[in-house]
Amino acid sequence: MRYHYSPLGNLIAVHARDGQRARQYSYDSAHRMVAHRVRSGPQHSYRYEDDRPGARVVEHHNEEGLSYTFTYQDAL
Repeated sequence: MRYHYSPLGNLIAVHARDGQRARQYSYDSAHRMVAHRVRSGPQHSYRYEDDRPGARVVEHHNEEGLSYTFTYQDAL
């Protein structure tokens, strides 16, 4: 496996031994992963609760129509 990073240090691609891209990643301006794709698989997209650092994922969708919503409870 070969790992490729953006100039900002974000992992943007993983290539298999055969040279084919195995995974691809996209990030927003806050360096949060907003999408990824596995070779020959659907793209997965993520939405965060807000723009602050450390914001949590609240939605995950993929191109096959699967959708997940996440809710969080504050610490007791």
